[in-house]
Amino acid sequence: MSLKTLVSYALGPIGASLLGLITLPILTRLIVPDVYAQIALAQITIQLLLFYALSGFDQAFMREYYEQENKQKLFCHTYFMSLVLFSSIIAIFYVFRDHISAFLFGDYRPEVLAIIVITLLFTITLRYLQLIMRLENKAMSYSLALFLQALFNLLFIIIFVEILKVSSLIGVLLANGISVLIVTLGCWFKARQNIAIFSTTHFDKVLFGQLFKYAFPLLFSTLLMWVLYSADQYMLRWLSNYNELGIYAAAYKLCAALTILQVIISTYWVPLSLKWHQAAVPTSQFNLAGKAATTLMIIVFLLSVALRDIVSLLLGEQFALAVDIFPFLMLYPIFYALSEISGVGINLSRKTSYMIYITLLSAIFNITINLWLIPKLGAKGAAIATGATFILYFYSRTILANRVWKKVAWAHYNIMVCLIVFILLFIDSAWIEWFCGVLASTLFIFLAVLYKIGKLEKIYMSN
Repeated sequence: MSLKTLVSYALGPIGASLLGLITLPILTRLIVPDVYAQIALAQITIQLLLFYALSGFDQAFMREYYEQENKQKLFCHTYFMSLVLFSSIIAIFYVFRDHISAFLFGDYRPEVLAIIVITLLFTITLRYLQLIMRLENKAMSYSLALFLQALFNLLFIIIFVEILKVSSLIGVLLANGISVLIVTLGCWFKARQNIAIFSTTHFDKVLFGQLFKYAFPLLFSTLLMWVLYSADQYMLRWLSNYNELGIYAAAYKLCAALTILQVIISTYWVPLSLKWHQAAVPTSQFNLAGKAATTLMIIVFLLSVALRDIVSLLLGEQFALAVDIFPFLMLYPIFYALSEISGVGINLSRKTSYMIYITLLSAIFNITINLWLIPKLGAKGAAIATGATFILYFYSRTILANRVWKKVAWAHYNIMVCLIVFILLFIDSAWIEWFCGVLASTLFIFLAVLYKIGKLEKIYMSN
């Protein structure tokens, strides 16, 4: 994969991230924390239900894509299973609609539940279409889809909430759903040769068995990932109040830019690692990738802490406290992205069943720490619990990957963890911003020198 292709993949996530950062201060000035909390609950529910509907079949689709000549058959077998699981979600929402609505919004809101379900269907479809674009190396199309979704979302939020004066909760969720629909239709047209779902496709027991064998272990780990992604916000809803949850959700959004870096790394790394594995690339190349990604993530973390006072000006007075907790939440995208690199051996060795144990351990730890910290610290307690959970998740995945595959170096990861923990312990000190700024500049120069002498070029320019 060339540097030009990598840049093409990065343009969309970066553009979407910038639009997200523009959207956030608009929302925090149009919406009070209590309503923002309800919007966050609805959006995280869509994301969690997406995990269930995919149940690892999207990963199986990606794993078998290069090995299956009939791409349409592969798409139909995986997408159909997601639709079956989506049907079960509809049934659950219908039977328990009163309880679900009361928990999320405090009263019965059938129209909001309908928006959630419909948006989920579009999101499932879009997930497979975006995978096709990635696997076909259609970098610009992939980036354009991400950017347009964020752009349409921003425009429709302004139209519904500010111009048409629609209810904030309904207006924001409608904007999200319509933007996903528009982009899904565009991606469907672009990838129509690879999907052709309405053509005659016979059920292939062998193919389905192969897909199911790969995806089934991921089903349980995916369900457990619900806990990692939802325990913090759902437990804040249970143990605290909408105001604390709203502040927490705003801090979570501040991590969106870093989450985009996670998406970029994952988008680039997964196909590349498969190609490296097939080409029997030496372990030293994987180690170089890990060191480069680690250095980049440290720089981003340091800059975010050094410049955090600027963020309070963007959010406004009602959400100013979000600045104090977002450094802890940044550990989620940092260590999840790095685990994609350090734990790649689990996927390459097809030992995906190990993900069940990794996620189970992390989920139990997350619930336990949240139960302890939220009653005492509120939103900050949930942020600390989330950060600590993903450090544990990272180490568990790295250690098991080294046992089932090649031994990769991870001393640089230990250095990173020690540095981040040190900074968070002194996060309220007056000198911490200055320290982070100087260290980030030093590391950036170091990374530039590595690139100049050709070390990074071996990673980013090779196949």
